Amino acid sequence: MDQAREFLEDNIDANVVDNSSRALEALVKAAEERPSFICLWRLMGDALTLLEPISEELIVPFKVPQRLHKVHELFVDRRSFRQ
Repeated sequence: MDQAREFLEDNIDANVVDNSSRALEALVKAAEERPSFICLWRLMGDALTLLEPISEELIVPFKVPQRLHKVHELFVDRRSFRQ
């Protein structure tokens, strides 16, 4: 993702999308194995944030496994009860 940040600074959008997509693929696989590792969710957020300034035409849809949708919802619900 560091390289994707460099590409973003240099306005090489296609490479930002490529690097971020590869990072997301790896992070999703890791989160499927260890969904309780909060650092994986943070890194996914970082990878998605890199895509925010990129034109929508360059961004390829990314499918998140259904299992991770439920884990994320549970984590968000649990955090809201702590407050």
